[in-house]
Amino acid sequence: MSNKLADYINNGYEKLQQNESEQALALWQKGYSELKKQLKNDKISLLQLGNQFGHQLRLGNWLKQIANVYLKNEQYNEAISYCQDISKTFKKDKYLNDFQIMTGKALFYKNDLDQANEHFKTLLRLYPNDLNIIYAYLHCLKTYDISQCKAIITRYVPLTLEYNIESETLFQLCKDILTELDETQLAKEYNSVKKVQNDFGKRKPVSKKVKVGRNDPCPCGSGKKYKNCCGR
Repeated sequence: MSNKLADYINNGYEKLQQNESEQALALWQKGYSELKKQLKNDKISLLQLGNQFGHQLRLGNWLKQIANVYLKNEQYNEAISYCQDISKTFKKDKYLNDFQIMTGKALFYKNDLDQANEHFKTLLRLYPNDLNIIYAYLHCLKTYDISQCKAIITRYVPLTLEYNIESETLFQLCKDILTELDETQLAKEYNSVKKVQNDFGKRKPVSKKVKVGRNDPCPCGSGKKYKNCCGR
């Protein structure tokens, strides 16, 4: 990575910390142009960015931060153009979904509801099990077009979906939306989804083997010597 690109990124973060978001964006736009120049038209994935340019500056997070600042500044057209350019610049994979989600949000925020709905429905056809897409779509619909929420919930958030740390906030959002829609019974069903923790990653208890001598009391509690009981 060139020093020029690193300077654009770091100086932009400094401006952002000083609440000078316009100046931060101006620096980051130059940084993004510099990044594309260094890519030399080689289409890599967002996942490969760190391998090619080094992990220190976390380029993927920086690219998402640019889109977030556009949205925060209510520069919705700029956010959409930028996210579309990201999709053209990098290989298509699930790591581009964050930018697709931000495109959908920008469309909702600018009240382009038809295009926003079509955008998210297209995403769900491609990635029907992506909880981040489902959550973002429902969150936007709750504000802009809540009448569509029930159909999305029942189709993409089945009651059989495993309750875990990833789905917890989604179930909570579904319950809130259904309550607001006066779907009381359905809201209760989503609120009472069995909270089963996934066993993946849990530490299993270590069972320590105890060596019992032949003349020791039997560990079964019979009171007999081990050799005359379970040790026979």
